[in-house]
Amino acid sequence: MNRSGLPVHLLVEEGVYDRIPEVAADILGDIGARRSLVLTQYQVSDKYPQVIETITGTFEGAEVRLSETAYYEDALSFARYITGNDIRMVFAFGDTDLLNLAKYAGYIAQVPVISIVVTLDSDSIAAPAAVLRPAEGKARVAYNCTVPAAVLVDIDIVSKAPELELKTGTADVISKFSSLYDWRLAEARNHDRVNDFAYMMTEMALNSIRFSEDSDLTGRDSVARLAEALIMCGLSVQVADTFAPVSGSEHTFAYALEMFYADQVQIPRGIAAAMGTYASAVFQDRPVDRFCQLIKKYQIRIKPSSWGIDRELFAGAWLKAAHTRPDLYTVLYETHMNENKLHAIYDEMELVL
Repeated sequence: MNRSGLPVHLLVEEGVYDRIPEVAADILGDIGARRSLVLTQYQVSDKYPQVIETITGTFEGAEVRLSETAYYEDALSFARYITGNDIRMVFAFGDTDLLNLAKYAGYIAQVPVISIVVTLDSDSIAAPAAVLRPAEGKARVAYNCTVPAAVLVDIDIVSKAPELELKTGTADVISKFSSLYDWRLAEARNHDRVNDFAYMMTEMALNSIRFSEDSDLTGRDSVARLAEALIMCGLSVQVADTFAPVSGSEHTFAYALEMFYADQVQIPRGIAAAMGTYASAVFQDRPVDRFCQLIKKYQIRIKPSSWGIDRELFAGAWLKAAHTRPDLYTVLYETHMNENKLHAIYDEMELVL
């Protein structure tokens, strides 16, 4: 019996979908006699039919349902379906949005979810939160939920993901450079208490990317390293019972871009968080040289203008950033910001990145 609140299985290997039957049986026992739901997407089921066939061919009564959108109401709808049809397990096979959708539906319906990962663009793949849009055009919100019962990352599958997605996931891990500092700062100011184990999990994830000698993100070793780093970051939230180990001032900048400028800027959240990390390091009075070297090593574009962000928009997002997470104490509460200072940081980023 799983009493830890952590996943029963975390598998990052080649051909991992062949182990789905044993993983499911380990979690639920005699699953063959119980109904299960495979929640996936058209493009994923068409590209990897063998994964779907492995599940439906093994478990009696396994039903496949496709989701085109991943909004909050979609999750509630699937939760109602799961409950009304006596579904005992959910297999989520898709991108990060689909996994978040399944996690929340499973949480509401109180059934275990096995996440079969397709993309490595966010640490939410294993976190106790489902990042969903309340409706079309609305900024995403993190809804509390349980972690998946199992997280399966097939190296063969995720290594074929678009390189931008791998860079987005890498950027998300790199952004912990500032979030960990903010967490220590919050503790020093008596606004939070650092869980040393959770801190170490996130720091180890960051260091695995920071000190890797391999800059080719598409290589199988690099993909496995990134998957493990994102999983560690996500689970650090579960251990700490707060988003502080993975989300600091840099993420409030990313949230501000999404909440107030979504009609002007289209940028993956992990990239936006890494972009915010540069300014956060300046606010924290820390050298940015090593951070810049890391960003350049993995060829991640965080120069604001390369994403259509001008000086005024950059400054506007930072001036609104702290208000996006008023419950999160960060360096922003100790920083006097004004447009001139933010414009100077923008100009500096344009020169060095």
